[in-house]
Amino acid sequence: MNNCWKKRLGIASMLGGLFAAGCASAQGFGHHGRGDWGSNPERAEKMVGRMLSRVDATEAQKKKVADIVKTALVDMKAIRDRHRDGRRATAELLSRPTIDRNALEVLRAEQIRLADEASKRMSAALADAAEVLTPEQRAKLAERMKSRMEGRHRHD
Repeated sequence: MNNCWKKRLGIASMLGGLFAAGCASAQGFGHHGRGDWGSNPERAEKMVGRMLSRVDATEAQKKKVADIVKTALVDMKAIRDRHRDGRRATAELLSRPTIDRNALEVLRAEQIRLADEASKRMSAALADAAEVLTPEQRAKLAERMKSRMEGRHRHD
């Protein structure tokens, strides 16, 4: 892999770190409680601010990125709610005496469509956040994320 692709991958990983907890919980696939950014935009704003402080982001940059995150979380909550409704409908279908495979397939396809919608929304938010930062800040943040990820995945 050439350096350009490594850098892009690093930047994508770094920006993914800004949204990972919030996105996962907003989609309904994450943990709940204290770490649930999706139900606590203020917590998300604080965490984004802390992360961006480490790369010398200005207050204006922090505010812009926090606004991007908050807007994305609102959008993701709507997707999460529809995902939850689909899970409930699936459970209801599976509890019937006769299994309706066609109805299950319709629900499955809708869940895949929702996952794609969530992925597209988060990609747009990541790109929006990345554009707020300078290339130097993105590189710095990517390096921090890379070292954190390497620390988590050591199997010494």
